[in-house]
Amino acid sequence: MSKPLTTDDFYDVHNINYSQRSDGIIIVNQAYQTMDQFVDYKHFFDGILISIMTEGSINVNIHFQKYNIKKGDVILILPHLLVELLETSEDAHMITMGLSLDFLSNFPVLGNFITNNQVRWQPIIQLDHQSHLILEDLILLSQKVFIQNHSEKKTEVLHYLIFALLSLLSEKYSNLPNGSNLQKNRKLEIIDKFYMLVSQQAYKQQNVSFYAEKLHLTPQYLTTLLKSETGKSMIQWIDYFVITRAKFLLRSTNDPIKEISAELNFGDISLFCRYFKRNTGTTPKKFRMHYAGVIN
Repeated sequence: MSKPLTTDDFYDVHNINYSQRSDGIIIVNQAYQTMDQFVDYKHFFDGILISIMTEGSINVNIHFQKYNIKKGDVILILPHLLVELLETSEDAHMITMGLSLDFLSNFPVLGNFITNNQVRWQPIIQLDHQSHLILEDLILLSQKVFIQNHSEKKTEVLHYLIFALLSLLSEKYSNLPNGSNLQKNRKLEIIDKFYMLVSQQAYKQQNVSFYAEKLHLTPQYLTTLLKSETGKSMIQWIDYFVITRAKFLLRSTNDPIKEISAELNFGDISLFCRYFKRNTGTTPKKFRMHYAGVIN
C-alpha cells in the first residue's frame, strides 16, 4: 500500500518551523538519517519533486523502475508517481524541492512539461557541468529565500526562481532522446496506459466502465490492480484528475464557475460545487478567492 505525501508532511518530517513555511513549497536538506526512515516505504507526492544528489548514493524505485542515483544526478519526479526508497549510503545527502500542484498552477505555460511523458519515464538526468552549476545555484538560492522568516516578497521571489529552474529543466529535457521505449511488465503497462488515458479523458469521461473497456479489462480487475499498486482506486484517480483540472481553471482563468462546471462535463453547477467541496473541503468560489484573489 502506498501513501500520499503533501508539502505539510515534508514540513513535519523535517521539523520545519511555521515561520519558514510557504504555501505549496518545501525545500529541505535530506541526509542519511532523514532518508533512512523512508526505506521500503511506498509513497507518492501531490506535486513535483526536484532533487540534486550532492553526496553518496541511493537505490530507488520510481514508477516501478529501479534507479541507482549518484552524486551529481538530478531527480525530477512528476505528480503521483510511486516512489520507494530501497537503500541509501551512509554519506548520502541531497537537496530536495517539493512543489504542490496548487503552487504549480501559477505557471500555466509549464502545463505540458508537468504532464510530459518523456519526463515521466526519465526521472534521472545528468546535466553538463555549466547547467548543473546553474541548477544547483538556483536551488540553493531558492533555499536561502525559503528559510527567511520575515520577507514581504518571499513568495514572489520564490515564484521567479522556481520558474527559472523549471524552465531550465524543460529545455534540457527537450534535448534528450526519448526514453519511453523501455521494457514494461504487464502490470506496469496497464497502469501506464490507464494514466495516459485518464489524464486525457477524465474531464469528459467519469464512468469507470469506459476506462476498463478501453483497456480490455473488467472494472473490478482494473480498480483492484490500481488500488494495490498505486494506493488509489480507479474512481479516486478520475476524481484526482478532474479536481486538478478544476483547480487549474479556477486559478489561471477568470471564467465563471458555471462555465468551468460545463467544461468539466457537469450538467449542473450545484453538482460541480458539491463534487469540488467533497474532494477538497472547500467550495470553488472560496478556493478561487484564496488562491487567485478572484471573486466569482
